[in-house]
Order: sequence, then structure tokens, then C-alpha cells
Amino acid sequence: MGLGDCYSVHGLKILEGGKYILCHGSVYRDVVGWHGHCWLEYTYERKFNAPDFPGIELSIEMVRDESNGESVDIAKSIYYMLGHIKDVKRYTPTEAARMMDKTGNFGPWEEE
Repeated sequence: MGLGDCYSVHGLKILEGGKYILCHGSVYRDVVGWHGHCWLEYTYERKFNAPDFPGIELSIEMVRDESNGESVDIAKSIYYMLGHIKDVKRYTPTEAARMMDKTGNFGPWEEE
């Protein structure tokens, strides 16, 4: 079970569609130990057309976490390291909508 509003906040956000993947996983915090958490992942991409950087493309795997009134965008590798994240399950907007309809909640969901 998660703490706070992470499942509902990100469940509603994924229904808007767009660039995000919904993630459910386990995180570790000293205060509470291991617990369920939900966040969004996406790829930040940028192409540079400046004369000094012709044809340079940047692609960074990112996490967006809007739980508990926050709004954090951070590199996925750093987020995973800080949260000791494991057991991640990922859902496209379509898959997440199907699971919400089937279960009547925002998660976490058991794999079918």
C-alpha cells in the first residue's frame, strides 16, 4: 500500500494521455521502510540547431512525481537511486485506463 496521494494523482494524470508511462513500484524511506509508490516516466528530447551544435540530439529518461502537492522532474537514474526503487510495473495510458476500469481503483494492481 502506498502513502499519500500518489496513485490517484498519477492515475488521473495518465488518463490525460500524452508522453507519460504510469509506474507502480516499491520504494524505501528510512522513516517507513519499503512501501508502494506511483510516479510517471517520460523521455525528454531536444534537438540543437545552433551552429556550434549541428545535428546534436539529447534524450534523457525522466521521472515526474506530483504526489503530496509536489511537482518534481528528475532524471530517472537519480530518482531510482534515491528511492531504492524495485519491482516496477509500467502501464501505457490505455493499459492504465483498462486496469482502473476493471478494478475500480488507481492501484496498485495485481498482474493478470
